[in-house]
Amino acid sequence: MGAGRQRADTGCSGNDSRVWSIDREGPAEWPAQAISHFTEVDNQLWGFGANTIYRLQPDTRSVVVIAQMPAAVPGIEAILPLPDGRILLAHRARRPAPAPA
Repeated sequence: MGAGRQRADTGCSGNDSRVWSIDREGPAEWPAQAISHFTEVDNQLWGFGANTIYRLQPDTRSVVVIAQMPAAVPGIEAILPLPDGRILLAHRARRPAPAPA
């Protein structure tokens, strides 16, 4: 992280994760599903599920799909938005197929 950059991460488990926000207007569910992990970097909110990276827009309570990884790529484990706009991600290692018996 560069000087002055701040980061916070959180995650949730289960296959039915939903995004909610609570503000002066009360609780509201966002139009997003399957986001299981969240990260906040420099007041920008990001989320990801198994193979999709999202950018959350708090002002409009909307979610933008930033990238979808091919189904052949194992699930995303962590993301780190970089200062130049790129995203560094880590994903699960592919397990080798079991040897025939």
